[in-house]
Parts: sequence; C-alpha cells; structure tokens
Amino acid sequence: MKIIIKMILLITLISTISYGQNMWLRGKIDLGSLHMMSNLSVDSIKQIIVTVDLESQNLLYPASVKYLYYIQSDAEFLLDNLNSEIDTSLSVSENSAYWYKVYTNIFFRGLLGDNMAVEKMKIIANHATYLTRLLAIRTLAEIGIYDNYSFVIAGYNDSPELFINLLAWYGNDSRYKEEVKSIIMNKIVSSSTTSQVIMLAYDLNIFSNEGTILLDTYFENNLGEQRYDYFFELGIIDKDGQPERSIFALQNETNDTLRAKYLPNPFEVLNYGFESKRYIEPSFINLLKQLSISDTNSLTYRSKKQFLLLFVPAQPDSLKPTIDLLDNLNNYVDSVFNYTWLGDLTFSNELKNILTTAKTNLQNGDSLACRVQVKAFQDLVDNVYKDSLNTDPRFVTIEGWKFLYWNAQYILDRLPKP
Repeated sequence: MKIIIKMILLITLISTISYGQNMWLRGKIDLGSLHMMSNLSVDSIKQIIVTVDLESQNLLYPASVKYLYYIQSDAEFLLDNLNSEIDTSLSVSENSAYWYKVYTNIFFRGLLGDNMAVEKMKIIANHATYLTRLLAIRTLAEIGIYDNYSFVIAGYNDSPELFINLLAWYGNDSRYKEEVKSIIMNKIVSSSTTSQVIMLAYDLNIFSNEGTILLDTYFENNLGEQRYDYFFELGIIDKDGQPERSIFALQNETNDTLRAKYLPNPFEVLNYGFESKRYIEPSFINLLKQLSISDTNSLTYRSKKQFLLLFVPAQPDSLKPTIDLLDNLNNYVDSVFNYTWLGDLTFSNELKNILTTAKTNLQNGDSLACRVQVKAFQDLVDNVYKDSLNTDPRFVTIEGWKFLYWNAQYILDRLPKP
C-alpha cells in the first residue's frame, strides 16, 4: 500500500510539473471511491466525464476524475474536458450534484495549474449549496484565503462538530486567531472523553503548537490507559518529544504491562521510522541506564534490558558530508566520556587526535589516509573494549563501544578501500 501511495504522489508531482503549479495545499488523498472504477475501461470512464449525466452518475463523475488524475495521469484530457464555467443562477437551488461537479472540476483544474482556479473556487464558496460551500471554503482556507468567517462562525454556532475543524483553519488569520483559540480551548475544557480532547488538540495545532502543549499536560496528569492514549497521539504530532515522555512514564506509571509499552523496540526505531531516532542517541541511553527498576522479574525490567542490549546507533543521512560525520564522531567521544562510558581523559584525547588527523587528510583530498586513521580509531576502541584484563584507567563500556565503533564504521563504509 505504501508503494502505491508513493507512486500516486509521484504521478501527481509529474502532472503538476508538466502543466503548471498546483494551486492547492494537498492533504490526504481520498481514493475510497475508486473501487467503482474497477470494472470500467478507461474509455468508459472518459465517457462519463464527457456526457455528464448528473442524475444517474453523480457519484461516478468525481470518481472518474480522480481515476484519470491519480491513476492514469491523463492531465491533457482533464484540462480539455473539465468545464470551468459556473452558472451562479443556480445559487439558491438545491442542485447539489451540479455544484459538487463544479467543485470537482475547479479543484482538479487547480491541481493541474489552472491560474483561474482560485478565483473560481471563491465563487463556489459564496454561491454553492451548503456542503459544497464547506468544501470550497476549506480548500481556500488551506492556502491562506479567509474570506468567509461570518459563514464559518455562524455554521459553528449551529453545528459545532461539523464546523470545528474548518474554524481552526481560520485561526491562522490574525483577525480571528484569539477568538478561535478561545472557542477551541473552552471546548477542550468541557470535553468529557479522551478522544474529544485529542481531536480538538489536533484542531488547535492547525494554527498553534498549544495543541501539543495541552496534550502534554493531559499526558502527565492522567494515569493508565488514558495516559497511554495521549502518549500515542503525541507520537504522531511530536515524534521527537517522545523519548522524554517515555522516561516520565517509566518513572511514574504503576501498571507494569502499560509501563513496558512506553519503551519501543530498538529494531523498529532503527529500521521503520515510526519512532524517533532520539531513542538511540546517547542522552536517552544514559537516562534509561540510570532508571532504577527494582522488580527484576517485571516486564518493564526485561524491556529495558532488551533495549540496552539490542540498540544500535542510527545510520547518518546519506546526504550529510563525510567531514560532518567525522565532526559528529568527535562529539560522540565527548558525550561518551561525559557519561563515563569511556575512561580516562588521556584516552579520550588520544581518540580525538586520531579523528583530527583523519579530518585533515580528508580536507587535503587523501581519503585513503583518512580511512587508515578512522580504522585505527575503530580498532583502538574495539581493543580497549575487549581487553577486560588490562588494569590501566582506559576502558570502554558496551554503550560507549556501540556509539564509537558503529559511527566509525558508517564513515568507513563511505571511504574507498585501498
């Protein structure tokens, strides 16, 4: 499924580049209606758009346009056949099929770079039937056009659940920000369920990070399943803030089964990208090591032990220059020493001197000499780690070894072999 979505996004990008700049802010792609196209040929789908029989094909029409845009990438046909004329005399009618067809045409013409799409979307926002007006106003609000506040606030007063998300978009306008914020905050305070608080915090986050701050407060002040629900949602909107929340929950949650869930699988952190890479940085590992868990038979204790055993430092961004990786490894030496995973200061300076020479070699264009130095760094770390019988002050713990050995290896993987 992920591959299909990526292909669709690529097709969309190609279409927009070829035919002009996309007029809209693209959110989630709604492909739910495309199942109706499964038994139709491309020619039959095109005929639906050409004939425009709204009485019998009011659902097939928008699905056909989506299919030709996202799946077939037939921008030329769409630009030739999506009629952009608007009959405003129908403004007071209940011809919802007509107005939704007009919205569909203008929206997809905007995706294809029609410069008139924005102005025509404004006409729809002021003349269409009720639900289509909502779509048009939302589409305009997403690109920073906030011309329909009186309609939106009146709609919110009549139907808060239907309008709350659209109202949140108007919070991006300085004219309405404080009023919108006050409305949403009051609604959050009066909410009776966790799911309501979370949804409203998402709305607040549209124009202010106070939604995240608010969820943080609810996360800290709740217990059990409710706390974990807030933690889960915060992982979506503020992934890199999760390691600190994990430590907080590991220190404060009393339910052992729930508490263990706050520590992710290090393999998933490294490979899948759903969890923050900050979970496998020295600062988090240090906090986790310091965390005292008295019950050695608990699930949390086993999870902590497994995490410290299995974690591996993340590979660097492939676009990051090798010289920056040398600087980062130099910083890792300082971090490892400060966390007492490496001793002593003389040994720390010895390692840093090797990296200084490696960096000089690389700056002078001698990547082979740089490789020799990085390999010497790696071997020294490895040998000291393995030499448990040596009585001198030098040592490297398993945590220090992982950060220094593996990050040296990531650099070696980039350098040419002799």
